[in-house]
Amino acid sequence: MTRLRIPSRRRGFTLVELLVVIAIISTLMGLLLPAVQSAREAGRRNTCANNLSQLGKAFILYDGQRSSLPGWRNRLSGSANGNGVVVGWPTVVLPNIERKDLYNYWASGTSTTGTQLSINGSNTNIADISPTISIFLCPTSPSSGESGSSIAYGANGGSGTEKMVITVSSTTQAKGDGIFLDSVTSTESARTYPAAKMSLDYISSGDGASTTILLSERCGAGVGIQPGWNGNSNINVASSVSGAAATGYRNYTGSSWGTLGSTTPLLFLLPTSNTAQKVIGSTSDPYRFPSSNHPAGVQTVFADGHTLFIRDSIDVQTYCHLLTSNSQSPASLSTTVQGWFSGFPPLNEDDFR
Repeated sequence: MTRLRIPSRRRGFTLVELLVVIAIISTLMGLLLPAVQSAREAGRRNTCANNLSQLGKAFILYDGQRSSLPGWRNRLSGSANGNGVVVGWPTVVLPNIERKDLYNYWASGTSTTGTQLSINGSNTNIADISPTISIFLCPTSPSSGESGSSIAYGANGGSGTEKMVITVSSTTQAKGDGIFLDSVTSTESARTYPAAKMSLDYISSGDGASTTILLSERCGAGVGIQPGWNGNSNINVASSVSGAAATGYRNYTGSSWGTLGSTTPLLFLLPTSNTAQKVIGSTSDPYRFPSSNHPAGVQTVFADGHTLFIRDSIDVQTYCHLLTSNSQSPASLSTTVQGWFSGFPPLNEDDFR
C-alpha cells in the first residue's frame, strides 16, 4: 500500500514578508522617536522651570530677611572707595539656596583680583570656590564654558546704568525700569551715582510682582560661552572689564559705552527703543535679551515666584511692560524710558500668558 505524503506546513517568512515587517517597524520607529524627543525636552524644560522657581523663592526669602532685594552688583567687604569684594547677584543669594558654605568663603575675603580672592591673608583661587551649582544650569543648554561655574540665567536689569544720564555729579538710579539696581556706590569717572535698593513692596505697589519678570534664561545660541555665577570685581577698578562689565553692563570708557560681550549676560535689559523688534532670542544684540535653546521661547520666573514660559513671538511693548516695575510713575523711569509708556496701552495678560 502506498502511503500518501501530506505536505508539512511551511515555517518562517519569505523574503518579501520579512521586508514588509521591517518596513512597518521602521515606520513605527520614525513616528515614535519625535514623540520620545519631545517628551525628553518637556522633562528638561520642567527641570529648568523648577530651577527658576527655586531661585525665585530664594529672592523672596532674601527680601523677607533684609526688606530689599540684592543688586546686580553687591559689596561683601572693603571700604567704600578701597579694595573690597564686589560680586554679582548669584553670589549673594547662595545662602538662600543652601550654599551658605560657599557664601562664607566670598564674604570672608578682603580683596580680589581677576583670578584670586584674599581670604584671611592668603590668596585663594576663585575657581576653587566656584563649583558647579545645578540650580544655575538649564539641562537643554549645557554649559559651554571652560569652568564648572557657569550660569544659564540672567536678572532683570531694566534699562540699566547704560541708559542713565551719567555725569560727574551724583545721579539717582531709575528704580522703575527693572528690578536689579547697582547697590554699590559708583566712583567711576563720568559715571558717579549712589547705591540704590529695590524691594518687593516697591514692585507690588507699582506694576505688581505677578506681572514683573525677575529672572529669565540667558543661554541661547547667540550667547556663546555662558558666564560664571561668580561675577566679581575689585572696586578700585570698577570702570574696567573686571568691574562693571563683568557683572552685567557695558563698560563706560570715559566717552562712550563699549559693546556687550560674553562677560555680560548676568542681566537682560530693555531694548534701545520701543519700536517693533524681536526681543526673545534676538540675533541683532543677543547679549541684551533673554534667550534659550528651548523651542519657541524662554522660561522665566516673576517677582511673586511663579514661573512662565514666554513665547519668542512676544510683542516688544508687552516685553517692556514685563520688565518695568513702576511704569506708571514717570519720575521712577530713566530718561530714555519715560516717554515710552505714554502711548502704551495697559498690559494685556493674554499677550504673554
